[in-house]
Amino acid sequence: VRVLALGVGDKAPAFSAKDQNGKTVSLSSLQLPIIGKAVVLAFYPSDGSPGCTKEMGAFRDAIAEFKKAGAVVVGVSKGTVEAKKEFAT
Repeated sequence: VRVLALGVGDKAPAFSAKDQNGKTVSLSSLQLPIIGKAVVLAFYPSDGSPGCTKEMGAFRDAIAEFKKAGAVVVGVSKGTVEAKKEFAT
């Protein structure tokens, strides 16, 4: 796993990962539905850990504000499909 430090406004590197349903999702596959929208990539290391749950909960709680600003929030982790599915519920 390669670790990069990104700042606000930096272009995200190409990546792909399995979502909570086992579907491979890549940054490029997200581009069509989100063209013209700001994208918030929320990288978190561990599905279900107390810190990540709190962090992602803050994004969930503020989702109306992101939508109002025209932004889409995408959570990204290296967890297993099973862990992501459990975390998503």
